[in-house]
Amino acid sequence: MSLDGAAVLSGTHDLKRGEENPIELVPVQPLTISSSLKGTYWRAIDLSGRGIPSSVETTLVFKGDNRILGHDGCNRYQGVYRSVSVFLEIDKVVTTRKICPSSIKYHEERYLMLLKNAERFTLIDGDLAIYVSDKSKPLLFSKVSAQDALISWNTH
Repeated sequence: MSLDGAAVLSGTHDLKRGEENPIELVPVQPLTISSSLKGTYWRAIDLSGRGIPSSVETTLVFKGDNRILGHDGCNRYQGVYRSVSVFLEIDKVVTTRKICPSSIKYHEERYLMLLKNAERFTLIDGDLAIYVSDKSKPLLFSKVSAQDALISWNTH
């Protein structure tokens, strides 16, 4: 049996004489933009199983206008994100350019690289897990208040 693709997609396909087993077209719900991250504030607790240096504060804020901002341990950063269902894309990340000790600079570069390669996320027991391509363990974040996240942004 051959079907007219446009008619199938529009739901107007008519059965032709001789078709014994009609095909039932069922509408599906389109993926919707996820709002579960908008307006949330996070502090990093683990970078793909490698931990966080104790002297470093790393934060992530998902603004309502699809922007992110935070502190990466050395510099402030901001960028844009898009989230559809459980999928997450982070792009156009820019940072300030403070000079930092090499150990903190290493953490900063690793964190930003992982963040830019985000693919999907889950919320587990109040924590945010961001999964990255080629990594078996996610970036983990604990939820913090807006005040705690923005203090980090404003004091560094």
